[in-house]
Amino acid sequence: MIFLEIGDVPARHPATLFHEFWQSNLNDLGVLDRSRLNPMKMPGLLPWMGILKRVSKTPEEMADPNLPDWQRQRDYWFIYGLCGTGYVQLIGQDLTGKSLGASQRSEGALESYIKVEKTIELGVPQITQLGMPVEGRDFIKVIRAAFPASSSGKEIDQIVSVVAPVDCKISD
Repeated sequence: MIFLEIGDVPARHPATLFHEFWQSNLNDLGVLDRSRLNPMKMPGLLPWMGILKRVSKTPEEMADPNLPDWQRQRDYWFIYGLCGTGYVQLIGQDLTGKSLGASQRSEGALESYIKVEKTIELGVPQITQLGMPVEGRDFIKVIRAAFPASSSGKEIDQIVSVVAPVDCKISD
């Protein structure tokens, strides 16, 4: 995994284009209010987007003995509210309604959670270049960007994820 600055991402890559949208739509608190985001107005970006929402676990979910220790220590899930078609093809399945890491081995899922948590904590995008973190798909080289967002316009509780092949470019 290579950490990138936005200037290292190719022009017209979905992560670059979403970064431009994200930056120009921050509110006075420096937060992207989720209500400003209408994925349907971004048809070229929509296939590469995923929206993760932080959702509290039930007591039963917290006590599930089948969860790895790192997951039992968290009282929340990150659930996909949207998983674009390009994203689905890269992953090999539609993750809408599923938790972050559902398609990964436990250590990969933990790494994904840590990245999302860091994005929320810092309030800035986290951009990486890596092989797809899904078993059997790591030969696909992608740029993965996580952008903080808020359902209330105040507290960051969502992530807009943009994942696309390194050489993906959206035409005008």
